Amino acid sequence: MDKFLMSKFFDRIFSIFQYCVLLFVSFIAAIPLYSCFLSSLKSNEELVSNPFLKQPDNFLYLENYNIIIKSGYFYSLITTTIIIIVSVCISSLLNAMMSYAMCRLQFKGKKIIYALIIVSSFIPNMTMQIYIFRIMVNLNLVNTLTGYIMIISSIDIISIIIFNQYFSSFPESIDEAAYLDGCSSVKIFFKIHIPLLKQAFLTVAIIRGIYVYNEYYIANIYLLDKSKYQTVTTLLNMFKTPYGYGTQYNVICAGVILVSLPTIIIFIIFQKRIYNGLSAGIKKDY
Repeated sequence: MDKFLMSKFFDRIFSIFQYCVLLFVSFIAAIPLYSCFLSSLKSNEELVSNPFLKQPDNFLYLENYNIIIKSGYFYSLITTTIIIIVSVCISSLLNAMMSYAMCRLQFKGKKIIYALIIVSSFIPNMTMQIYIFRIMVNLNLVNTLTGYIMIISSIDIISIIIFNQYFSSFPESIDEAAYLDGCSSVKIFFKIHIPLLKQAFLTVAIIRGIYVYNEYYIANIYLLDKSKYQTVTTLLNMFKTPYGYGTQYNVICAGVILVSLPTIIIFIIFQKRIYNGLSAGIKKDY
């Protein structure tokens, strides 16, 4: 009985310790966002004279947000939304097809292809952009939405892992019965598996959509003409000078708040689906 009470006591202590760590980490993570919000409500003079964590004199000072909106925020938001919809649809389908081939089809070199995909995911994107950029220039795809969407719609190892969890949870007898009925692999994938992968597609779409929404590096390289195509992340670069002098940090902070709001809202709405989608395949395996 004493051992049971001691075990229960230590479990309670450990739970309290976990909550304290989570609260501390959450507090540290919230400080930059809180500082950014306060800075977005300050003028240039007030930002220079007051520390970042000091409250603004006027919480109704919205001139910085007005500057961001007039600079084309809604146009860049529409452009980014179009890019997200098209790229997420292409990427989700490609990753699902790749996962289906790796999990259900038997062909020579399958392990080698899968190993190459994993190895390529560890290679930094910046080291490959020189060669990719030259190819895109030769194809006249630089500064076009088509070229940019092609780049960000590539195969993603995280998406493949999510789809692999779902495919591993489906019995192979489903495919075998379909083969006996005369269905091909393509028909089995589109007619049988895609309806069963709704949760996986939703999870991948949300994760991939947030990535594309926050993506800056590739967009800044391949969408050179900012007056023609501009995403919500490259919009903030308009208010930055090369060496920091004259950079409008208060306007950038207002832009960061506006850019962050859609992703925060989407995550709050779909957080349960994201967690369920990431763990559903694992739960079914055990």
